[in-house]
Amino acid sequence: MTAVAPLKARGYRGFLNRVLYYTSGQWMVFLAMIPAGFLAGVWYGVISLARRIMRSGPVLNCVCDILAALGIWLIVMAGLIAACFGDMRLYAFAGAGIGFALERVTLGLVPGGLKRVFKKLWSISPFRQEKRRHASK
Repeated sequence: MTAVAPLKARGYRGFLNRVLYYTSGQWMVFLAMIPAGFLAGVWYGVISLARRIMRSGPVLNCVCDILAALGIWLIVMAGLIAACFGDMRLYAFAGAGIGFALERVTLGLVPGGLKRVFKKLWSISPFRQEKRRHASK
């Protein structure tokens, strides 16, 4: 008996109701897990931003780590339940991992990357005023 049997007994017919037993539908589960991974990356970004803003100590770091892990676990499990009735498949986790990596490369690196770019542009800008050193007389 699989995890799908109780749902089928109640008449539930999800959009991916046949993909678990056929290789032709595995790509649908893979693609359905990419947004779950992306949301997990957003959650991780929110928690890390809160940690940076609060300049947390060791206790608050531990609390933030637990909240991040719990949130990521809930998001990925909700994605697994929606995509393939909660059956844990490697290609589903690969899709979530790719979604997480996409978020970290796009939204996750934007604040730090933009800050570095603006700093570099400002350092070579012709409008920047040099600090003048006055010789004491």
